[in-house]
Amino acid sequence: MFDRLIWLAYKQVITDWGCVMGRAKTRQLLRAGGGHGQRTKRMDAGVYRSQRRPVIEVIYTAKRWLSDIGVALPRIEVRITEQDNHRVNGSAYLGQNVIFITEDAIKAGRLAMVHTVLHEIVHAATGFNHDEACPLMRSVASHRWGCEGEMKECFLKYFSGRG
Repeated sequence: MFDRLIWLAYKQVITDWGCVMGRAKTRQLLRAGGGHGQRTKRMDAGVYRSQRRPVIEVIYTAKRWLSDIGVALPRIEVRITEQDNHRVNGSAYLGQNVIFITEDAIKAGRLAMVHTVLHEIVHAATGFNHDEACPLMRSVASHRWGCEGEMKECFLKYFSGRG
């Protein structure tokens, strides 16, 4: 009995340490910034209100879509970035629940921003890479969307096992 208690206590310490290490790794990823020459912007009230909040609202929309089909979206860490070369709209760490969205993507208009955020969520939450056959997951955002509903169908297929 005593050995069992020691084992359970040891197991709990290891589990707790793993959680701490997981948070440390996420902090390290966020500090590193996005790829492709992106620099993470310092968060203040203006950046939060005008840039980060719209991205978070798209994540909430995606969460609602997924809850309708019985899938839970994990917490996604969001960072707003700036860049010099203006070649990318966002980036994500595959399977790490961390996305970086550029100022350019937010300023490009509602549908372009929603496309970028949903694209990066698929990368971050599922670990899927680019798929040139899918307009949502192409490596270059060349598709012109009519409404968010068109994106919803493409987005949901990556979480329903048909990706």
